[in-house]
Amino acid sequence: MLHSFTSAPPLTLQSPRLFAWSGRIGRLRYINYSAAAFWLSVFLGVAIGLALRKTSLALLSQLLGSLISLLLLGVFALALARRRLMDMGHSGWFALLLLAPLLNIAVLLWLLLGKGEAGANRHGAPPVANTALVKVLAAVVVVLAVAGGTYVMLAQPGYPDPVSHI
Repeated sequence: MLHSFTSAPPLTLQSPRLFAWSGRIGRLRYINYSAAAFWLSVFLGVAIGLALRKTSLALLSQLLGSLISLLLLGVFALALARRRLMDMGHSGWFALLLLAPLLNIAVLLWLLLGKGEAGANRHGAPPVANTALVKVLAAVVVVLAVAGGTYVMLAQPGYPDPVSHI
């Protein structure tokens, strides 16, 4: 179909791809994929540790299982951060800042709160719109993370009561 000079070409959208180094990913899918990767890493670490626990080096096998799962999680987290940064119009190399202690907290907040570019940018077409399921899952992940953090801070013995000194 031919377009006149006054009409804009049709907007193409980028389909979500879970395992990719290139392309763009929106905020809610970033939250969902990160949570899924975390729990998959936990499951993988436990599974490897359990599978190797009958060996003579049970502790070493559990450590090896944890190390393998953490390395896979780290690579996947960097890929997700790279894609999220590209959605915001920045270089994917900024994802390496997640490896810097304390700075990684600011970068993570930037990834979670930063707004992606609405149209196409130098990294590709914008991601497809979020479905209702993506929105609900992201809300569940955020609520569970806040509830879990609150529980750890307030209900666990050994942590000082944050309001007792007020």
